[in-house]
Amino acid sequence: MKVYWLLSNFPHAANKQSGVFYKIFAAAMMQQPIELTVIAPVPYTFGLLSLFSKKYRAYRNAPYVEHPMKGLTILRPRYFSLPRASDFKIVSNFMERSIRKLQLPRPDIIHGFGAYPFSYVATVVAKKFNCPCTITFIGSDVNEFPLRSNKAMSFFLKTIENSTQVITVSKALAEKVLELSKRSAKVLHIPIGIDSGMIRKSAGIREKFRIGQEKFVVLFVGALNKSKGIVELCNALTTLQMDTKIQGVFAGPSGDATPLVQAQTNAHWLGAITHAEVIELMSVCDVLVLPSYMEGIPGAIKEAGQMQLPVIASNVGGIPEIIDATTGILLQENNTQTIASAIKEVISNPAAAEERAAHLKSRIEKMFHPAAIAQEQMNVYSQLIGKRKV
Repeated sequence: MKVYWLLSNFPHAANKQSGVFYKIFAAAMMQQPIELTVIAPVPYTFGLLSLFSKKYRAYRNAPYVEHPMKGLTILRPRYFSLPRASDFKIVSNFMERSIRKLQLPRPDIIHGFGAYPFSYVATVVAKKFNCPCTITFIGSDVNEFPLRSNKAMSFFLKTIENSTQVITVSKALAEKVLELSKRSAKVLHIPIGIDSGMIRKSAGIREKFRIGQEKFVVLFVGALNKSKGIVELCNALTTLQMDTKIQGVFAGPSGDATPLVQAQTNAHWLGAITHAEVIELMSVCDVLVLPSYMEGIPGAIKEAGQMQLPVIASNVGGIPEIIDATTGILLQENNTQTIASAIKEVISNPAAAEERAAHLKSRIEKMFHPAAIAQEQMNVYSQLIGKRKV
């Protein structure tokens, strides 16, 4: 079976972190009778942009073609794009044109990930090839993008209308898709997998990340945006700072709440680190706290589960599908007091926290097993080939 994936990013030597879950998924799919071509379009980079922007340097250094394993090809065609122009049809037109220039043979099915422009372009390309198109929504592509403007909502609805099958990574996202588009979606998780060779636990790791050996470490992984509950988490850390054992560690790209994190006296920001470093960090922290206001099913929680790290998270999106009273602490309210109280609970009763973390590990390994998800995804492809819509 010849399958094309169209998505925003796929890890490479110059950017090992971005899209690592797609790499895990693709590796699992290679155990199926499939020939997979991953198309991850990259914006053209101009000299000045790549000089001053780490993101654009990664774009410039992204290889055009890779063959990481038999049956798997990674293509990164360049397309013209202006910063912050993702709401305009010109971006999807240029992206679609860059794919057309590849002169690829007709696939059996095309699979787009995310709403606009990637899944939208996937439906356009599928129409030209006259083949089925399935799309997978992951989180902000449903919770945030359609609400930006009428034009964004139009692209979102058109993407759904022109797809053969809609997939979401959580029940909550499926419900949101149904609410916005009146279209039912199939729930199918994206797998997670941590290579056991990446897991190293030693005193040297704490030193590497500037963490005190005797500290109780509260970890946050993700962009430093207010929508991620950074303000409330920072305030909670401030209320707990009388206990000198508490240390907050933030790992992720800068956002609108970065200054607040940088001002914390009992926390520090590591910036965007690699996936391998995130796993290292989780091995020496005491609790992951993710007080977001909107989510799909966060990769950080899945990884924390595999690392048997206690989790505190907000009761939003797909999080309650994996975090409950038996697997972690689910925040019923997103405020300073509830976050601080939850952290205190983990500190005061470590045995209970460890038991919940063990249950979370079992749940994650069952729900997100790569081989099982790859088989289910293959079944979807087989059912869709030759059909119009479901």
